[in-house]
Amino acid sequence: MGEREGKFEVPLAVPAAGAFVCAALVIIRVGTGDWRATALAGAMVARISILFVVARRSPAPARAP
Repeated sequence: MGEREGKFEVPLAVPAAGAFVCAALVIIRVGTGDWRATALAGAMVARISILFVVARRSPAPARAP
């Protein structure tokens, strides 16, 4: 109650636990010798990051009147 519409707070433990679980899954996957899925995910993250940087640097399109 008393919060602005569309805003909410999440305890820090929630994203920290999510990051821990993700890191554990990556470590387990690589530890079993199956590196292909990890390499594919890394390539996807790299491509998305590059596209994000390119999109941010391109000028915004002009708005129609």
